[in-house]
Amino acid sequence: MMISAIASRSVLARAEAVNGKRYPSTDRSSSLEDDFRKGRSLCRKIEQMEAKVEVFDAEVLAERLALLGSGRIHTPMLKPGQAAVAAHTQILPTTISRHGASFKCVPMANIHPACKPVSGDFHVLNVVVKEHVTKSFNALLTCNIKVPYMKAVNLEGPPRANRKEAVKDGMELGKKFLAEGEAGARSVCLKLKKTRWTPQQLSAVDEKDLYTNHPLPGFRDNQELLSKEEALVPPGEGWMRHSPTMLVHPQSQVFFFQTGEKAGSYVRRGTSAEWQDIDPPHTPQEYDLLVRAGSASSSRRGAKLDRAVILNDVTKIARLALKLPLSFVDRPASAFALFYGVRNADAAQWCAENFHKKLLPRLAEKIHVFTTEDLQGVLEATLRDLDGELLSGPGSACSPYSGCSALLALLLGNRLVMSGVGDCRVVLLEGEGKAASATPLLEKAAGLEESEEQQRFWKAGGMVSNGLLYHQQPEQLDDVHRILSAPNVFDVLLADSEEIDEKQVKAAYRRWALRVHPDKQTGAECDADRRAFGLAFARLEESREKLEAMIAEDVESCRELRRVLRAEVATRAGAAALLGVDKAAATDSIIEEVAKEAERAAKELKRKISKMEVVAPDFRQAEAICDEAVKTVSRPMAAEALPRSEALLREGAQSSRALGLRDLRFPRPLVLMEPKSVSYMLSTNASVRFALLCGATASLSDESLTRAAAAHSRRPKASVLVFNALSDASTPSSPVANASSASVCISVRRSGKAETSAAKRQKTGSSDTVRVRHILLRHQQVRQADPMLRRDPGRALPDAEELALKTLETLLKTPNQFPKLCRELSDCQSGDQPGQLCGDLGWLVKGQTEAVLDEAVFALNVNEFSDVLAGSRGLHIIHLRVVALAFMNGFDFSEMPVAVHRATVAGRDLQFWAAARQADLPLEMEEVSEVSKLLPEDFNDDNILNSMCACIFDTVPALCWRLSREAFAGKALELGSGMGLPGLRSSAHPIRFQGVLRLLQLNVDLNGLQGRAEVKELRWEDRPVWLTGFDLVIGSDILYEIAGFQLFEAASCALRPGGRLVLANTIRGASVGVAAIQQHAASAGLCLIGCVDAAVGEVAVFEFQKLDPVVPSWEHSSREAKHADCRRL
Repeated sequence: MMISAIASRSVLARAEAVNGKRYPSTDRSSSLEDDFRKGRSLCRKIEQMEAKVEVFDAEVLAERLALLGSGRIHTPMLKPGQAAVAAHTQILPTTISRHGASFKCVPMANIHPACKPVSGDFHVLNVVVKEHVTKSFNALLTCNIKVPYMKAVNLEGPPRANRKEAVKDGMELGKKFLAEGEAGARSVCLKLKKTRWTPQQLSAVDEKDLYTNHPLPGFRDNQELLSKEEALVPPGEGWMRHSPTMLVHPQSQVFFFQTGEKAGSYVRRGTSAEWQDIDPPHTPQEYDLLVRAGSASSSRRGAKLDRAVILNDVTKIARLALKLPLSFVDRPASAFALFYGVRNADAAQWCAENFHKKLLPRLAEKIHVFTTEDLQGVLEATLRDLDGELLSGPGSACSPYSGCSALLALLLGNRLVMSGVGDCRVVLLEGEGKAASATPLLEKAAGLEESEEQQRFWKAGGMVSNGLLYHQQPEQLDDVHRILSAPNVFDVLLADSEEIDEKQVKAAYRRWALRVHPDKQTGAECDADRRAFGLAFARLEESREKLEAMIAEDVESCRELRRVLRAEVATRAGAAALLGVDKAAATDSIIEEVAKEAERAAKELKRKISKMEVVAPDFRQAEAICDEAVKTVSRPMAAEALPRSEALLREGAQSSRALGLRDLRFPRPLVLMEPKSVSYMLSTNASVRFALLCGATASLSDESLTRAAAAHSRRPKASVLVFNALSDASTPSSPVANASSASVCISVRRSGKAETSAAKRQKTGSSDTVRVRHILLRHQQVRQADPMLRRDPGRALPDAEELALKTLETLLKTPNQFPKLCRELSDCQSGDQPGQLCGDLGWLVKGQTEAVLDEAVFALNVNEFSDVLAGSRGLHIIHLRVVALAFMNGFDFSEMPVAVHRATVAGRDLQFWAAARQADLPLEMEEVSEVSKLLPEDFNDDNILNSMCACIFDTVPALCWRLSREAFAGKALELGSGMGLPGLRSSAHPIRFQGVLRLLQLNVDLNGLQGRAEVKELRWEDRPVWLTGFDLVIGSDILYEIAGFQLFEAASCALRPGGRLVLANTIRGASVGVAAIQQHAASAGLCLIGCVDAAVGEVAVFEFQKLDPVVPSWEHSSREAKHADCRRL
C-alpha cells in the first residue's frame, strides 16, 4: 500500500525511537518540514495512481534505514526514490489517515531485500541480441519475477564478432534459465566467455528461435504461481479428456483416473456398463536391431502385376497419415506388403494403396502388450478387411472380379509376423558365403493340379484348363465328368433346351444311364475309371428322384427354380434379366433407387420358389444367387467401366487362394480366402534376411536362393534383383503362369546403437564425416532436372536395375575396377574426375545428403560397397573410402589454440595434463613471453618458436584433449618430433633434446603426477623391453620431413596387432601426399582407415590400424645373427 506522511508529535517520537537518537532542537523544525513536504508528495502520487498498487515491506525498509543511520550502509545503495520512501516509512506510524482514508504498512514475504522497483510484466522471459557501436553483439536476457522475491533478472552474454554467435549465446541462456533458473543462467554466462562456436554449431541458428515474450512455466496470467498439479498423467500419446477426473484412449477405449480415490488406475467398461480394472499399458522396448528392406519386380510379358510396399516406421506413418498414435508398440516397428495381381493388377494396386489404412488402426486398438497370436490375428483381420472391400467393388478403379495374392509382414521389436494368401512364400536366409542356408517359413497355397484341389473344384462346379481355374464348361468335358461337376440337379439330367416334365425327365435318365452305367463299359480304360462311372450313375439316379419329387410338388415353382440356378448373375445383364429390372449401369446418384427395386424383385422371386424349400436340394443355393443378383445390380459402375470389368469373367485364375475374385467365390466357392500365418523370434546378435516372394520367384528352390544371394548378406535390394534375375532365367511351368515376379528382402542385424561408449566408438571408427565415391545410373522415372548430370541415357528402370546389379557384382569381385566402371557408366559429372578421384563426392557430413543415401552411407564399413540405392537422382552404388576420426568430430582445427593440452610418454598408461595450469588459455605462436614462463631458466635454444612447435606447442594437444574427453582407457604411447623419436633430433640438436626432457618433467611437476608418470630418455638402439603391446600410438608434426617416415616403423613396433596409430600433421606448403603416406605406412604393416583433410596452414589427421605384426629392426638383426651362427655350426 502507498504510505503518506502526516506531521505529528507521535511521528517525531517514533523517528527518535527508531533511530535511537534525538533530533537537536535547532534542527527539529527544518527536519519536520522536510518530512511533511515529502509526505505530501507521496499523497499526491497516490491520487494520480488510481487503482495501481505498489507494495513495500516496511520492516525491511526500517531495518535498512537503521543501518543507514548507524553508518553501516551508504546512501548510494538506494536510489533517490527508494531512499525517500525508506526514510518516511521509518518515521511514520503504522496507521495514518488522510482525508478519512486509512493506509497500512503490510509486511510482505516475497519482497526482495534490495527493494528495487520493478517495471513491466512478471514471469515473462525475453532474450534479445544487442548491437554495439563497435560492431560487436551480445545476448541480453531479462525477466521480472515474484518468486521467491520480487526481482528483475538481467543477464548479458559475452561480446561476439558476429550476430549468429550472439544468437547462439541467447538460445543457451534461455534454455538454461527455463531449466535451472537464474543460478543456472549465470553459470552459463561464465562458460560462454570461454566458448567458441564452430560453423557446424552455428549452421542451424535462427534468431526467430530466441525466447521472446515467453511465459515461464508454472505461472498463471504471468502473475500468480500455479498450485501444484495433483492430476496424474498417463504415459503415451492419444489420451483425450473424458471428464474432469478421467482421460480416455479413444482407439482402445481404455480410461485413466487422474484424481480421486482411483487415481492412477486404468479401467474399461464391462458388459454391464461397470468399470473393470485392467493392467497398465505396455511399456515399449527399443531393440538393438537395424532393419533394411528392398523390393524389385520383373515382367516376362504383358503388364506388371505385382506391387510392393515398405513402411520403415509404422509409428511415423500412423501419426502423419492417419493421425493415430502408436506409442505402445516395441521398436523397431516396420510393415511390409507384397501383392500379386490375378487377372489384372487392379486389386494389387488398390491393396497396396490402402492396406496401411486397415493395419494401423488395428494396432492402435490395443495399448497393452501384443502376443504373437494377437499380431497374427491383426494381419489376418487386415487381409479379411481388404478382401471384403475388394468383393464389394471399391469403385471403377478396381473391379470385384479382379483379385490378388497377398503377403503381409509386421516387425515389432524382436518379432516378425507374416501372413499370406495365394501364390506367395517366405524363406529365411542365414549366413553368408559358403555358410549360407535357407529355411522355408511360409509355403504357398496348394497347386491347381493336386488331387484334393481337383475334387473340390468338381464339387463346386469348376475345372482346370491350361493351368487356370474356370467355372464348368460342359462342352469340354466327357459324360462322366459333366455329371459329376454339374452344379445342380437340373444340369445333371436336362439340357438347356429341354422342358421340365415327368416324361422328359425319364427319357433323359434312360439316355444318360446307357452312357455311364458301369456294367455297360468295356475296355482297359473303362476298367480304370469304373469307380468314376459308378459315382456318376449314382448321382444320375439321385437327381432323377429329386426332380420327380419337385415336379410333383409344384411344376411352376420347379421351373422358376431352374431359371434362378442357371442365371449368370455375375454380369449386370444376367442379374437384371433374373430380377426383371433395368440392366443399364447405375451411378451413385440413382443407386439407392435401383437397389430398392432389385430387393423387391428378389423378395418376390424367393416367394415364388419357396415351395421348393423342402424337396429341392439346391434351394439355399438359389436364394444365394438371388442375393448375389441384387448386389450386382446395386453396385455403382460407370457405363464405360462396365465392359472392362465384366471382361475379366472370361479369364481364369492361376491360384485357388486369393483376395477378391467375386465370381469365383460366390455363390459357389471355387477360390478360397484362407490366410496362413507364421512368426519368427529375432536374436539381437543374429544377421538374417527374409525373402518375401510372389509369382515366379515363389517357385525358386531354396538352394538357388541361397546360392544367388550369398554375396549380398547386407544388401537387400541387390538380393531381390538377383531373385528376379533367376526367375526370368527359369523355364515357366505353363504358358500363362508366372508372367510376372516380385520379391521383398528384409535384412535384420544388430544396429550397434547400444555401444555408445567412447572406447567403442574409437575402436570401430564410427564417425559423422566420411569420404565416398559413387556411380550414378539415371533412369526414365527420374523427372527432375539435375545440374550435375553428365548425360541422360534414357534407360528404363528395369534396365537400370539390371545394369546396377551387374556393376555391383563386378566391383565385389574386382574393387580396383571402380575408376574404370565409373568413367564408363556413371551419369554424374564426378565421373569425369581423373584417377582415383573418379566419382568422388568429397567429405560428407551426416544429414548432408537425402535420407536414403545418408542412412546407407553411414552404415557402411571402410572399403565396403553399398547396396543398389534408389535416390532422387537415380540409382547409386557408393563406395566408402575413409572415415574421419570419431574423436575429432566437431573439432574446428582452423580455430584451434596453438597450446592447449599435451600428452607424453607416461610409463605404460597414457596420462593427460596441461602445459600450464591455465588449461583453456589460448596461447598464440607470437606470445613468446607466455611460453617462456613455462621453460626452465637454464633452457637455451636459439629459436624459441621452433622449440614451441616441436616440443610442447604442437598439433598433438588437440588430439590429446579430444581423447581425454572421450575417456580413452587403453595402453597408449606418444611419438613425436624430438620426443618419441630422439634419433631424428638428438644428433642435430642435442641441447634441444635435453630441453625437451626438462619440459616434460616440468609438465609432470606442474600437474602433480609424480609417481604416475615417468620421463626418461628414449633411444631405439637401447631396445626397451616395455615398448610393446600398446593399443594406441599418437604421433605429432613429423611428415613434412622425409625422415619422419621412420615414425611408421616405430609405431608398428610399439603397437599390438589391431592397434591404432593417430597422426597429426600441420600442412606446410609442399607436404607429403596421401598416396606416399599410405605407401610408407603399408610397408610397416599399417593400413589407413580414416583421415581429416586439411589445407595449407591447417592440421591434417590420419588414423592407421596395424594389420600384421612387424618384426622390429633390432630383433630382425638379432635373428639374422643367430641364423648365421647356426649355419657356421
